[in-house]
Amino acid sequence: MSFYICKVKLGVMVLLAAFALFVFPAKADAKPTPFPGEKNSLASPDRRFELINRDAGTDADVAKLGDNHALFLRDSMTGAEKKIHTYARHIEAFWSRDNRFVAFTDFTGSDESVCYVYRVAEGKLINLADSLTKALLGTGKLKNHHIYFRAVAWRKGPVLQVKVSGYGDQDKNGFETWCLYDVTRDEASLLHSK
Repeated sequence: MSFYICKVKLGVMVLLAAFALFVFPAKADAKPTPFPGEKNSLASPDRRFELINRDAGTDADVAKLGDNHALFLRDSMTGAEKKIHTYARHIEAFWSRDNRFVAFTDFTGSDESVCYVYRVAEGKLINLADSLTKALLGTGKLKNHHIYFRAVAWRKGPVLQVKVSGYGDQDKNGFETWCLYDVTRDEASLLHSK
């Protein structure tokens, strides 16, 4: 009899935990999460997926990962993992509120950084460089030798706000401008400059 009561209580607890996950989903992080960093993972707002960061400790790890670090997407329901990006230095990542996209900035070198959007349902990684460069044509900003694209926030739509900054021969004191990248249209537009 007591075994039956424990089994029923355990079943009720599991149902309550599952209910809580769907009624009280994780909030999308307002600020990007740095990798490598204090955290080695980042759950989607609905907790269905998790970004996992793995760092290489040896040359064999670098060969296995494809670079010094790799970002994986894990399906929490099945446990299946897929490598979505490798990187040499560090990145910042954050989820869209609707769990459909992950934006991240790859700080590839001292003179550049690159933005990406990962489409979860399609398993597709999009490099935003072409769209952002197209939006900047005619501004003169592309004549600088240091240009940094940085994903900063999701807006409604799905639209990603991107900060573009840099310096060089064109802007010796530096520049800062903002773009909006529309994921649906794969198109960026210029907001304003400083």
